[in-house]
Amino acid sequence: MKTSIKIYITRILYYILIFFRVKKNILVSRKSIKWHLDIPESIDLSIFIFGSFQRSVVQSIVNFIFKEKNKLKSSFTIIDIGSNIGDKSLFLAKNLLDRNFTNFDIFSIEPTNYAFKKQLRNINLNPKLKKKNIFF
Repeated sequence: MKTSIKIYITRILYYILIFFRVKKNILVSRKSIKWHLDIPESIDLSIFIFGSFQRSVVQSIVNFIFKEKNKLKSSFTIIDIGSNIGDKSLFLAKNLLDRNFTNFDIFSIEPTNYAFKKQLRNINLNPKLKKKNIFF
């Protein structure tokens, strides 16, 4: 789907939520992860409505790690380049910890100041997951 169409759909959904008095900036918990969301942003809106953003990407990585766990060394590192608001990093940390993996670190790299500040806010809301994320 084209980005312009996604933005248009996001705008429509945002106005529907505003009609039902959902605030523009909201603190929520989805799948035991706390989020500070800016509802007009498409990733934030997806997390607000569906509980995640690009769930299949995170699930594929977790499934791969679980399948290859016997081949992994004592510890491993995941690098999330363009980590935006921390959606993949936090979901990966949560899913791996839920499966009793503790021997990993996630490097979350976000080059834009706007998204990086949002990522810091979201990671700081989740102290247990913050221990597994190194962000810059």
